[in-house]
Amino acid sequence: MSPTGVLKPADMESPAFLVAPPLSLAGDVPNNVYMMELSDEERAVDRSKAIRQFAKFVEALSADGCTRVRAALPAAAAGPVLHQQRRHRAAAPS
Repeated sequence: MSPTGVLKPADMESPAFLVAPPLSLAGDVPNNVYMMELSDEERAVDRSKAIRQFAKFVEALSADGCTRVRAALPAAAAGPVLHQQRRHRAAAPS
């Protein structure tokens, strides 16, 4: 437990995960050898299937740990959030 009495993920005996749903998927640019072997139609993303797979993934993670699903942010909105997190870490005492 931290000196302030707040429970942190590092204090827990089981793992903690922060995940975001796959809302910005694309398969139009092959980025590995396997994808290069597929046709354009085969690389098309099935968003409903991706969300179902994500839900099963979160369920599996949650079976042995603490899982929090974070709202996905558009790329433009994520920049300031990431910047604030980095600044906060840099300002935190060691």
